[in-house]
Amino acid sequence: MTTSQTHSQSPRRPRFPELYDSEWLKERYCVELLAPREIAEILGCHETSVHNALRRAGVLKIPALMRSALRKARRDAEGGL
Repeated sequence: MTTSQTHSQSPRRPRFPELYDSEWLKERYCVELLAPREIAEILGCHETSVHNALRRAGVLKIPALMRSALRKARRDAEGGL
């Protein structure tokens, strides 16, 4: 058996499986409103990898100013309870 046959027979596990889990990504990005940089820090990967994964998952980009405003509104609402 050659090396190429060995590699083609065993599926390669992604280094960061969360980047292939669209529900996990959507939860962090759209619900928790984490920036790609923050998601990358959690996973220990490069920010570009997160951007690519979000695009692959079909997640629309949230502009930074909008994300910041949404996070502030959430903090204000939680503080007002």
